[in-house]
Amino acid sequence: MFLTDSAMKHILPLKNSIQEYAWGSTTAFAEVLGYPNPSCRPQAELWMGSHPKAPSRAWFQGQWHSLRKLIQQYPSEILGPTALARFGPELPFLFKVLAAARPLSLQAHPDKRQAALGFNRENEWDIPMDADHRNYKDGMSKPEILCAWTPFWVLSGFRDPTSILERCSRLDISRLNKLLNPLHRHPEELGLRRFFENLMGLDRKEQSDLVHQVLQALTSSHLDNDSCQWIRRLDETYPSDIGSISPLFLHLVHLDPGQAIFTPAGVLHAYLEGVGVELMGNSDNVLRGGCTSKHVDVEELLQILHFREIFPRVCCATEIHPNERIFKTPAREFALSSLHMSKHLPYQSVGGNSPEILLCTQSEALWIKDLESNASLEARRGDSFLIPAAVPGYRIHGEGVFYRARIPVSES
Repeated sequence: MFLTDSAMKHILPLKNSIQEYAWGSTTAFAEVLGYPNPSCRPQAELWMGSHPKAPSRAWFQGQWHSLRKLIQQYPSEILGPTALARFGPELPFLFKVLAAARPLSLQAHPDKRQAALGFNRENEWDIPMDADHRNYKDGMSKPEILCAWTPFWVLSGFRDPTSILERCSRLDISRLNKLLNPLHRHPEELGLRRFFENLMGLDRKEQSDLVHQVLQALTSSHLDNDSCQWIRRLDETYPSDIGSISPLFLHLVHLDPGQAIFTPAGVLHAYLEGVGVELMGNSDNVLRGGCTSKHVDVEELLQILHFREIFPRVCCATEIHPNERIFKTPAREFALSSLHMSKHLPYQSVGGNSPEILLCTQSEALWIKDLESNASLEARRGDSFLIPAAVPGYRIHGEGVFYRARIPVSES
């Protein structure tokens, strides 16, 4: 069914899929969004967007349409000419709510060049898209930002080599000290790469023995309490996995609600625990480095990682309007902001620049009004909406909060 061009000038309610992964929570989506979970299975991610794995559906003319198909039919009206020229006929971001009851795998994502090369290479090798050993599902990069909804724990980025040496020396483990020799000789990128390469090159028994020795040494190591606790928790979840000791060499970050962390390509990281709003490039490329039962391609991971200290980019939103706060990042694919409305402070958009997805996270008699048609849609907690680029503008009135995903108006 083809819609008229004018149909794309209206706000479209969305229906989204929840991904059920083992690390998800059985209660988080009910608590924060009001979604029931009668099966009591772990619910990990709510996906809002047009990713082919689980595209949202948009309500129009009395039925639900795949958002991916709508974009293919009307790319200019939904995406806008600027985004269409920059990214092609694809929504360049994927919007999520993430609920981690258990730690996710240690991982990193390629940049655009690496993704394109890897994707083409694996296509030439005829590796099936659903193969367990396939690394590249598309040719896109995957920068991402996560804003904490509840207190949230993250591992992100290598520590300074000097800090790694000092922390590991407190454990006084001969096997670990031997692995650190390259870092003693070259306390910079070369040494860090060789240390990590040697660590990942241990066979399964050597990894298990080292993890066991680290766990035994923690009680007398004078290592900070948070690192000790997370090493133990990681080992409980992924017994004898070498990724369990990653708090020794990665930054451990605690986010308070409202704080966010931006992760660019090439940064080794893992989300550990909490509920957050996540916005990322529309990609499914993941190179894993531990804390997983899935495929780990050490050689490919080494090719995409940045082997230098990368201090986590923790940020708070910047107010750019009395009821709009934006999380500033260098990403070309997306921009995340929050909209805060009260009885005396409605929000009015400028419209016409970018497609937007709005997620309602708090609501007291909250309404979105289409300024062209004057039609109003009620927004309850957990509701989401697509604002096509062709929509001239909208007004939100009432009391509540939205998180908004959009494409940056200009490249920076």
